[in-house]
Amino acid sequence: MDSLIGAEVVVEVLLEVATIICEIAKIVEMEYGMEASFKEILLESQRDIEFQTEFCSKQISSSNVSTLYHTVKLLSRGDFFPSKKWICVSAMYNRSSLTLLSMYKDYMIKENTSLASEKADVKLWSTYMKGIFTIANHKVSFLIKLGVIPRKAVYRISGNLKSQAAHLLSDGWNALAGPENDESYAEKFGIKKFGPTQLRLLEENPSLIQEIFIFALHKHLDSQRSSCEMLWSAIMNYWKTYGNLQPFLDATIPELYNAYQSGRVYITDYEIRRLRLCMLYAFHAPSNDESYIPIVTMIEETFGFLKTVSNAFKISDEEEFDDDRTAVHMEMFGYLLDANRPELFHKMVYDLFLHFIKKKDHVQAALCLELLANTYKWNPNDSLPPIPYPPLPEQSSFERKEYLYKESARNFAKGLKLEKALSIYKDLIAAYDHINYDINGLAYDNGEISNL
Repeated sequence: MDSLIGAEVVVEVLLEVATIICEIAKIVEMEYGMEASFKEILLESQRDIEFQTEFCSKQISSSNVSTLYHTVKLLSRGDFFPSKKWICVSAMYNRSSLTLLSMYKDYMIKENTSLASEKADVKLWSTYMKGIFTIANHKVSFLIKLGVIPRKAVYRISGNLKSQAAHLLSDGWNALAGPENDESYAEKFGIKKFGPTQLRLLEENPSLIQEIFIFALHKHLDSQRSSCEMLWSAIMNYWKTYGNLQPFLDATIPELYNAYQSGRVYITDYEIRRLRLCMLYAFHAPSNDESYIPIVTMIEETFGFLKTVSNAFKISDEEEFDDDRTAVHMEMFGYLLDANRPELFHKMVYDLFLHFIKKKDHVQAALCLELLANTYKWNPNDSLPPIPYPPLPEQSSFERKEYLYKESARNFAKGLKLEKALSIYKDLIAAYDHINYDINGLAYDNGEISNL
């Protein structure tokens, strides 16, 4: 237990190990600067007797990168010390972690970028990139949200981590283009390096898109520049591969929604304008090129969603503003459906349904269920997998829509919105009459109508 901070747990063993790691990283910085290379240090130490033991690495392997990533995650989470109060300790761990990650840049670029896209170790690159983003998007790196004194203290300890992270990300991303770098395409659209391995990385790890956008929202020139360059090459990779940008939106909108739901972003109109300007500065597409209109449409769609998220943050948490909050969430529903992610749409609507049930607002709860029901067709011959939101078993589209309609009508009746309940029961009767005749269903609906 920490004697100064009550009820805070400190795992002394882990704290001591972390301190040793920080001291090693400090020695590396003092001896080799910020461009240290693990490969070069190992070569330099080959004849050193102290390094000729079974406990010292003789060469770097992929497992070392994976181990480093898990170490960085452990240090960044700060579960073994009061990280929310010991901000400067977190800053020290972040700096040391990024120093260690930069030491592996040489290995990643020289040993893992010479293969064609289908043979490249995308999983290893994903691990490495996630490690960098763990530090780049750590809460301590948002210096502007700290008070003046904590901000100065953190900066003096950590240094300019965002610039270092931005350069690591840019170098790694450009190296990913590998031997398949399309120089003519890159030159045409103002992209440094361009290759299919970059697209593979994002398609197999869509959460990286969320990390790139969060990094782009930092109030830091290097972080915005590197993020926008990565986004631009990713967009053109999608365009070259699919001939349209809907797959990019299908990946991006849900990731931005997840960032909003998890509380990882707080977006203002000013930040949206700044990000838009940075993107327009980084994006280079000839106005007479066939990609120009789809790119403009994609930008409008992405920033339309970000604007909706910004509007959500403007609404007060007070109960009387629930209707305004619902309206904004309904706007998000449209974007999620356009992005072909019905499971996120269902989760969001179901969360709203539970919220209204707790408030005993049965009319709004019924509207949520009706909205969900209308995403299904009256098809009795297909088979839908079970879903968690709302929890429903494997069943046909007809059965699922029927169930949701019945629950919606029941809640309309509870909320004394009898005309809406009657309308839904009539729709059910029409479905039984014309699509899937069910005498028990007809009897149930007519019985409920008589009780209204």
